[in-house]
Amino acid sequence: MTAALPAAAAVSPARVADERAENTGLTALRGTAIFVVLYHFMAVLLGREYPEHTQLFIRAHLLVDGFFMLSGYVICWMYRRQFEDGFRVSRYAGYLAKRLARIYPMHFAAMLAMLVLWWWQYGPRFGPFGVDQAANFPWRPFFRHATMSQSWWVDNPLTLNAPAWSVSVEWAAYLAFPILLAIGSWLARRPLYLAFLLPFLAAVALAALNPERQLNLHDIRGVLRGWIDFTIGIMLFQAMRTRPDHRLWDVLGKDGVVAALFLAVPVAMHFGVPDPVTLMLIAFLVAGASRCRGWMGRAMASAVPNWLGVASYSIYLNHWPVLTLWLFLHGRTVVIGEAADTLIYLLVVLAVSAVTFPLIEAPGRRWLRRAFARIGV
Repeated sequence: MTAALPAAAAVSPARVADERAENTGLTALRGTAIFVVLYHFMAVLLGREYPEHTQLFIRAHLLVDGFFMLSGYVICWMYRRQFEDGFRVSRYAGYLAKRLARIYPMHFAAMLAMLVLWWWQYGPRFGPFGVDQAANFPWRPFFRHATMSQSWWVDNPLTLNAPAWSVSVEWAAYLAFPILLAIGSWLARRPLYLAFLLPFLAAVALAALNPERQLNLHDIRGVLRGWIDFTIGIMLFQAMRTRPDHRLWDVLGKDGVVAALFLAVPVAMHFGVPDPVTLMLIAFLVAGASRCRGWMGRAMASAVPNWLGVASYSIYLNHWPVLTLWLFLHGRTVVIGEAADTLIYLLVVLAVSAVTFPLIEAPGRRWLRRAFARIGV
């Protein structure tokens, strides 16, 4: 998700340039969606067990937590001023309209793609994942996907376009943003050790609700997971905005530290470090990437990471329909070789996303915003 500079009075050119530099660093972080694509491909398509010597793939769900955290940071950056002087229904409605226009067109298109694939494979009968079983038309999952509420329940939300469970969590965070903004801003005013410790303890408590003691939760507990991540992002932005000269931000923004954090997150995942600890590493990485100005900053702002970040939403939502089509065509058999199949699949997802982003996601966003503007929202 990229962000436009929020309207503000008397913003200096230096400050504008600084905020744009922050945006390029955060946009590049979203390119880690590629890893989630590979994660699902290896887990579902190849149908093999994860390598025993690493927990890297088992812990890949933490990258989704990073997305939620980035969203909290960016949404606070863009919309906090609308709620700083109190809650107003008209402002809240306008804010929700903009966020709905941002996420709904691509979400709806991916959902329709899954329905078309299932109809092509099964006719009038559908499988819950479009792979193994057939059942009547999934009205309940369809309704929940159409309203982006599939993760607001206690039963399985991983239906239709399964990765869209996180879109449901994102929408829940958008709806709760005024409350989360208040909590995150309150945390930002506390001593920094406490600002990080309290969300860490909340993540520990949430992970305890999972028998595996992980944050890999997708139902209503996933909504709580998203709220925690979102609040961390808000806290980071507010703390860095109100205390821009704090030494912690200078340290985290150094090239070597950002590079070390880029390595520390997958290393922590590899060794199975408890999820709440890795979550804090991701928070430090977000803070560092937003301040990095040297060679790491230039690397993150380069063409490939920036495009992957800009198109990450399309990549994330497209990879499941592409995966489903591959399964329908080839099953779980290896076609050429595991490495070659993975590369081909990845290239197909990128190619599809290179089409859907300019033809569906971006114009759909503009069309919905104009539609809302016409009715005064």
